[in-house]
Amino acid sequence: MSSSPNYDATGRRKTSTARVRLVPGTGQRMVNGRPIQEYFARPTHVTAVEEAFQAVNLGDSYDMIARVSGGGMTGQA
Repeated sequence: MSSSPNYDATGRRKTSTARVRLVPGTGQRMVNGRPIQEYFARPTHVTAVEEAFQAVNLGDSYDMIARVSGGGMTGQA
């Protein structure tokens, strides 16, 4: 059993919903089965996600697996 726990969360903004799972790993970020840079075409959207990891000093110690739906890209980010 791993010493680092998994984390699950759900977030909503307007009509967008995101279900996120953090698992111990190497810092890989996936959104709807695609790398975050591929899913979000705008660098500002990628930065919004990365800033959340930097704010809590997680960096590359957790992988993010997100399922997002509804709304536009800005609401999903």
